[in-house]
Amino acid sequence: MSLNTPAARRDQSFHLQPATNLRALQKEGPLVITRGEGVYVYDEGRRYLEGMAGVAAYLVRRAQHHGAILRNMPGANVAFCPPLIITEAEIDEMIDCFSKALDDTWAMVREKGLA
Repeated sequence: MSLNTPAARRDQSFHLQPATNLRALQKEGPLVITRGEGVYVYDEGRRYLEGMAGVAAYLVRRAQHHGAILRNMPGANVAFCPPLIITEAEIDEMIDCFSKALDDTWAMVREKGLA
């Protein structure tokens, strides 16, 4: 992989992430992500599963199943999307739905050996 491409130069200007594999970085140089599609990211010719985003996407689907509306955010983050006018009882219901979704997600993570 060339480190002199526009994508590589742009990528090198960002900080390392906490999960950066420093040994691989020393041997191979930085992984330059050129695009993303769903839970996959691509460098110059290879496809990788972005695991944490996949877990977050699963959490969002489970929350929707239980009645809470969440949005996927960059990385492994989710955001609540309550209406502008919401009652305390509705907030309690939203948190209850989210709690059920977290339980479902944790069960999936354990089942697949991700934790």
